[in-house]
Amino acid sequence: MARLLESTLIGATVFVALCLPAGTAIAAAEYKIVTANTTGTYYAIGADLAKFVAPDASIKLEVLPTAGSAANIKHLRYDPGVKFAIVQADVYQAFLDRAAAGNREAGTIIRPLRVILPLYNTEIHYVVRADSPLNYLHDIKDA
Repeated sequence: MARLLESTLIGATVFVALCLPAGTAIAAAEYKIVTANTTGTYYAIGADLAKFVAPDASIKLEVLPTAGSAANIKHLRYDPGVKFAIVQADVYQAFLDRAAAGNREAGTIIRPLRVILPLYNTEIHYVVRADSPLNYLHDIKDA
């Protein structure tokens, strides 16, 4: 029994050695992530993902600046090598809504895509006119 185990182990080792040329390391997968303008937050998030997260996952991640969320959805759908996109939730939802309303182009673009991770909760900004009596969020109570 020990001899059978030993010869099986030796055989498996020889098989692996023959399959991998000497000195060859397993190459990292090469992907692209589309973000937004190089001066924006999304580009910085993409750069951090490429620097701190991707290497541990054996991924070489190229960060690409773009025109923003709507463009990112199209890049993700159609550009070779683009496997990730940072997209605002409302833009993604708008594509879903248009597809549900019968827009064939929006459906074709969005159907094969999915959200894999929300990076953070979306901020909501309340904007009022300068002459408005509303100055603080609690001012809208019962308004």
